[in-house]
Amino acid sequence: MSHVAEPAPPAATDEEDSSDSARAPEDARAAASFLRHPLVVGAVVAAIGGIFASLLIPAATRSWQDRPRELALKSHLVEQANRVSAAAVVKADAFGRFVEEADGKVGRNRRTSFESAAYAHWQTDSAVIESDLATYFGETSLPRQWTTHEDNVIKYITFMAGIDGERFGLDAFRSILQENFRETSFDDPFAERQRKDMVELIGSEPTGSRSFIAELLRLEREQITRRILDADASGFSHGFWIFD
Repeated sequence: MSHVAEPAPPAATDEEDSSDSARAPEDARAAASFLRHPLVVGAVVAAIGGIFASLLIPAATRSWQDRPRELALKSHLVEQANRVSAAAVVKADAFGRFVEEADGKVGRNRRTSFESAAYAHWQTDSAVIESDLATYFGETSLPRQWTTHEDNVIKYITFMAGIDGERFGLDAFRSILQENFRETSFDDPFAERQRKDMVELIGSEPTGSRSFIAELLRLEREQITRRILDADASGFSHGFWIFD
């Protein structure tokens, strides 16, 4: 049985190739003309604007609404930290002055009683600050800084309860406070110069140490409160985008 070969398709002519090449630029020009049409441009701009508005406006609104709430939180926390720390130091200093002026007539039981009550009061007040710092500033070093301050105040209370030198370990507590402040530093240049000067003077005499340590505790507390105000609190928006 014989097979008849099918005829090959006709080859494209030069005229057809030329026609296809001519249509390509025309199609490109038509597409460009379509994209430049005012209605198309307006639709694209409106779509892009809608996307930005849906992200930017809610995020910006949330950020503006959060700012006063965050500032109120930080201001309240700073006020509390200043109040409870200052109260603990002032009470300890007052008792130390009382013991000093009594010229050794304040018995051990009374000094121990003061120390226990002052310690318990300070621990309760300080724990509230520590909890708030962990909640809102847990990703910063602020909780650790407050814990250091808390421990320094406890040592100061013990130091002042035995200011007349009869309490065992008085010199040790004074030396510990001196070393603690020797190893720290303050951001404020003037406070840092004061720290260096007072650290060298601590230990010269009990009454002098009392005043120097109280001032160092104040400077330490003020540095912490400044850093609270400068830091971003968790749970608040701090930018214009939805992921801030």
